[in-house]
Amino acid sequence: MLTEQCMRGLGMPYRAVPIPETSRASDRRYGLSSADDAARYGYHLPPEPLFDPHEGLSAETLSALYGRSSGSTGNPAPKGKVPPRGCRGQAVEALSSKHRYTVGAEIASDIANRSYQESRQDRRVRAAVNRWSSCMAEHSYSYPDPMASLGDKRFLGKEVTNQEIETAQADLDCKSRTWLLQIWYSVEADIQKDRIAQHSEELEKLEKAHVSKIAEARQITSQG
Repeated sequence: MLTEQCMRGLGMPYRAVPIPETSRASDRRYGLSSADDAARYGYHLPPEPLFDPHEGLSAETLSALYGRSSGSTGNPAPKGKVPPRGCRGQAVEALSSKHRYTVGAEIASDIANRSYQESRQDRRVRAAVNRWSSCMAEHSYSYPDPMASLGDKRFLGKEVTNQEIETAQADLDCKSRTWLLQIWYSVEADIQKDRIAQHSEELEKLEKAHVSKIAEARQITSQG
């Protein structure tokens, strides 16, 4: 809505195209976790649906949307001056700036990063990873941990091979037999709970900022 208002002000009517819903994100924080993905795509991510939000838009429209820094070679807008970051960038900043809480966002990001690294060193996780590695060896695969199989160079090409699918399925079978995913998740969750308790005030402020931002975004879109 804010983007469309800006574009109209430049004399360039524009209607945003709704982004189609995509398949659920494949969680790979602890390596491959979906048996369905393993059977269909191996270690590859599920394909994204074909969608081009810029289809049919002129160079002038793209330049007004994203600004000159986008590399578009369109002519100046019929009316007014295009914002430095384009109408879309201006709209995003207008909404985000009022609800931005940098301190809380940095704390949340730090908790997510540190909790993962700390959980990898936890004795319970390391024991489960070792059991997983031994299980994979029983399937004739040699990997020290799930990230090694996920990043195997043989499986980084465009095509999904039978060998990749077989390896991925063995990976999931061993995770199931060793309860690796459940153990790792539980350990990291406990670490995060401790960190969250230490920064409860900042994270509560961050949550309120997100809630208010979503509320304003809904109010804006409802006026369209």
